[in-house]
Parts: sequence; C-alpha cells; structure tokens
Amino acid sequence: IIANEVLIEGTLRTLSETVRDTIIQRLETLVKDLPRSFGGTGELSVRPGACLLNNDAAMIDHVRRNGEQLLGADNVIYEKNPSMGVEDFAFYLKEVPGAIYSLGTRGDTEDTAHPVHSSLFDVDETCMVTGVALQVMNVLRF
Repeated sequence: IIANEVLIEGTLRTLSETVRDTIIQRLETLVKDLPRSFGGTGELSVRPGACLLNNDAAMIDHVRRNGEQLLGADNVIYEKNPSMGVEDFAFYLKEVPGAIYSLGTRGDTEDTAHPVHSSLFDVDETCMVTGVALQVMNVLRF
C-alpha cells in the first residue's frame, strides 16, 4: 500500500543555532528531493519554538556560591553537561545575563520519590522555603 499523503512531525532540539540551521537546511533538501525521486512533492514547515538557553558563567558561579552557603557544598550539584530540555526562561537569558537552576522538589519516600514527568509526581512543598531563600540570596548578593 502506498499512501497518498504522509505527515511526519517532530521536535528539533540542538545545542547551537549553527547546528540547528544546518539541520533545517538538510531537512529542506531531503523533504524536497526524496519525494521528487518517487514522483511526488514534499514541503517542510518549521515552527519556531523556545530559543537556546545559555547560562552566563558568572551567574552560574553566583547561584552556586549562594546554594552552597545555604545548603552546604554537598547538597549542590553542578551539572556540566548541557540538557536537551526546553525552558521559556531562555528568552530572558537572551536579554540579560542569568542562570537557571533546578530545585529538588520530590520527596524521599517510596510514595513521593517519582520523576517530575510522571502521573505519580507529587511536589514536596517543603522545598519552597529553600527555593525562596535561594532566590532572595541571589538578589541581595548580586
């Protein structure tokens, strides 16, 4: 069976604008040339999403120092590897230097220790005190 029409959808996430642009150019070529080789046509539609999130190195250090003072160095984890997650906060960081961080929000019991993207996730609201304290430190010590 040969379909009259095919729709393929997906999400494109990259760690640089250059790589993103290159992939889009290659997809445009594939979508145009591959169907043509079988007597068909193809069209690529790219809808812009969130922009790349680039943390400012000085702001990373600022948040880390405050976190270590508030929670102790053993309780602050610096993740050097980039994440492929998407975050609207990236739009702010295009305008001003900043850094995003994650606050531990899940409990330690078997009933509460579920991943964030799970139907069983239940935020441990006691983390909010820590989150507010860290935000206040970040502002007052800036």
